Amino acid sequence: MSIQSTLSSPAPSPSSKPGKRRSQTERRQDSERKLLDSGMQLVARKGVSGMTLAEVGSMAGYSRGLVAHHYGNKEQFVRALARHVQQSFSAVRAQAHASETGLDRLLHSISSYLLTPGGHRAASFAMLGEAAILGGSLQETMREYSQASRVFYAEQLRIALGKGEIRQ
Repeated sequence: MSIQSTLSSPAPSPSSKPGKRRSQTERRQDSERKLLDSGMQLVARKGVSGMTLAEVGSMAGYSRGLVAHHYGNKEQFVRALARHVQQSFSAVRAQAHASETGLDRLLHSISSYLLTPGGHRAASFAMLGEAAILGGSLQETMREYSQASRVFYAEQLRIALGKGEIRQ
């Protein structure tokens, strides 16, 4: 095997196990994750309006029709993408100082959001901006996305008030 073919061969999926064939469920989850990660990168770069399902499939290394097969249409893909972006941020937030509550957790969450590299922040900004301008179903999707963040921050503020870390 040449060095060139070694460098260009795809890395094994994190869910793959040596010597064991992946199940259909594992393959589907892997393809959905790759599609959503690609969609997040494209939205961060081009916005929702500039992204096409064909580009998402191509960037993920699949056929152009796989996105439509999994999600039906662009609107449903964007809804799934908003959930994926929210889950990506929630995972970052959970990793960083999960044992803390109140003001410390609130401040660490904000820092994690602003300082963690990755497409979730840029994709979030792009989707929020387009939702504000264009309205429609994207606005509803982003309203749901924003509500989950508001609930988290309100809870941390209530805890901080109760602990005397901040005053009203």
